[in-house]
Amino acid sequence: MRAILLLALLAACSEYRVDHGPKTQPVDPAAAPLDEQGSPPDWQTCRGGYYGLYFNLSGNDPRVGPDADPAPADPSGLDWWSRDDLAFQRYDPSIDFGDNWWPVDEGLQDDPRYFTTEWTAWVRVWSRTDMRVLLGAADDAWVLVDDEVVASVADSPDLEASGIDVRMSPGQYPVKILFAHRNAMAASFRFRVTDGDVTFCYPDFSSDTGQ
Repeated sequence: MRAILLLALLAACSEYRVDHGPKTQPVDPAAAPLDEQGSPPDWQTCRGGYYGLYFNLSGNDPRVGPDADPAPADPSGLDWWSRDDLAFQRYDPSIDFGDNWWPVDEGLQDDPRYFTTEWTAWVRVWSRTDMRVLLGAADDAWVLVDDEVVASVADSPDLEASGIDVRMSPGQYPVKILFAHRNAMAASFRFRVTDGDVTFCYPDFSSDTGQ
């Protein structure tokens, strides 16, 4: 009886804060092909930030909930970011959202609890360097540089951000950052680059669209 009362109190006290981000900087779908990484930007004039795709998952989806499969080390075979589940896309100048972050609510079962996100950007490495990234998530996240996983968080119930050093050689590389909120009570995400001779920029889609 005490356990049932405790669960009822937790449910009554839970709060979802839906954050759709900066309304003044939407992404023009024609300028950002959904299935493309985009081209390297002009590094002298590019704007910092990330191209974000936000996906909504229903509470009756087998990919979410306590009975869902655990997060693998390599996300390449997953369908958690299916274009069929796309809710919206936007330009994110920063993806350090912290705790209590619920960006997607479309009225699906259990909204806004279950969702996934995919961000793309480019990084320019100016000299051989250790790029230090701060990564934390509840509950799954991966950072890929040139399609290689360099940092990840799996099935974490809380936001516990850790610094991770990634040895980088000079050059320019595509970056993909994946996040999935599938089971944890909290919804949290934090990604920042805190050190290294690197520059992150928003992808250039003009060469893909002919604009």
